[in-house]
Amino acid sequence: MKVAVCVSGKFESARDLIISNNSILKDKFCGADFYYATWDYYKDSFLNTFPTYECVYFQEPEIEYHPYKDINPKNYISARFKEAFKYIKKKKDGKGMEWSSHHTKQIIIHSWLADLISGKYDIIIRTRFDARIWEEANFESYISDSYKNKRTIGFATTRHSMFNKIYESTKGEKKSTSDWLLDQLIIHPANFINRKTVEELDRNKILHPAEMGWYQVLSMPYGSRHRNMHGWVNHDRNIPEIFIK
Repeated sequence: MKVAVCVSGKFESARDLIISNNSILKDKFCGADFYYATWDYYKDSFLNTFPTYECVYFQEPEIEYHPYKDINPKNYISARFKEAFKYIKKKKDGKGMEWSSHHTKQIIIHSWLADLISGKYDIIIRTRFDARIWEEANFESYISDSYKNKRTIGFATTRHSMFNKIYESTKGEKKSTSDWLLDQLIIHPANFINRKTVEELDRNKILHPAEMGWYQVLSMPYGSRHRNMHGWVNHDRNIPEIFIK
């Protein structure tokens, strides 16, 4: 089984932990090949931080619709879309709408990077520069599961105090994630991501944002058989200090 780790998106960390985050990531997936991509205006920052690493620099796309406000309700793929939209409108002192207008770009850049290595790998692990992994986490069984059972597995910490724990969402939960894919780190079969499909969804203005978009691209076309695992990975800004060494 050949595994690639694809790190992409904004080259930023709220706590200046990019080097440390990457070091842990390298340790957790030491047998994998690593690929990096970010927007072209981060090139100097990337080269200053990782002068010996190769990185792909893409021009940031212009999104011609708002992925919450402008998608026609008849095209909603998630029963939780209205709830998420309501949350976004209340977020960040009224600035949530501008902030969330970029939420499809993470899916687009991942599809672009994965397209460059298409056909070379069995499993792709997608994450971001500000994602931090619990230092005692072990993903081997999840990589094996994704490969053997042909399904996507998403990780994120939804209860900050449980960063060092792992538990799975179930359909019986009050807020089921059956139509939602946790996205701080995603393990998926390499052939599940398709650049043309992602670009077509974007062109038709129906590519969904964030967790719903990842579900739309990496689970829904394959029988909605994904798993969601809570814990072990989160934005570094949202991790309690006790867990950062």
